[in-house]
Amino acid sequence: MTLLEKEIDTSVLDGIAIVDCDAHMTEPPDLWTSRVSKSMQDKVPVMRTEDGVSLWYLDDEPWCVIGGNTIEKSATGSRKVLGEHIVQPFEQVDKSAWDATARLELMDGQGVEAAIIYPNGVGFASNHIFAIEDHALRTEV
Repeated sequence: MTLLEKEIDTSVLDGIAIVDCDAHMTEPPDLWTSRVSKSMQDKVPVMRTEDGVSLWYLDDEPWCVIGGNTIEKSATGSRKVLGEHIVQPFEQVDKSAWDATARLELMDGQGVEAAIIYPNGVGFASNHIFAIEDHALRTEV
């Protein structure tokens, strides 16, 4: 019998609030296009999937990855794929990665009381934002 097959007594956790201190939010595909002014619609980053790989594009050039440490959709529910950093394509990323209601439902199901959430593309790839030379565009993004 392996440790995974063995029933583990979790009663030691009774009454303890679990806080996920390293949760990640993957930005939704319409992050910028749904929020910018009409005059900037064709200038902001857009997500595209080509050959099964989703990336953010700016000026039709690959700009940054969609983000890592996310949860994948599966036929049996949401799951974290061990050893995988980035789930591809975006359609495989679970809704709980960007939707607050879905995230809270997932946390409730796991017994997680609270989470500290980091943005992926905007947070860990913020150097891409700061590299935008056009000040007005950088400010809008």
